[in-house]
Amino acid sequence: MAMLSPIWNIHLERKSTVAVHTNDEVDVVMTILSGGGLAFVNSEPHVLVTGQILVIPKGISREIKANSEGITYLNVHKRRKKLLPNMVRPRNQNPKL
Repeated sequence: MAMLSPIWNIHLERKSTVAVHTNDEVDVVMTILSGGGLAFVNSEPHVLVTGQILVIPKGISREIKANSEGITYLNVHKRRKKLLPNMVRPRNQNPKL
């Protein structure tokens, strides 16, 4: 039986951040669907724009920061344990329920 790869469609409100973390289990393919921002991969900044694809190897630290428009991106990787990103919202924004 084939195992489907998890697909994560993530939206960060403007100026929101996914905190620095390291994935030691799987490589991640990140595709920018709309908006933009910065990805810090091993502390090296990469500008993210709509249509861009970024491959982040396992064992590499990363942090994602949305620009003033926000960012929506898709992550695809092999199946792994449950994962929820650690998102940090700017202080002046209330979470949407």
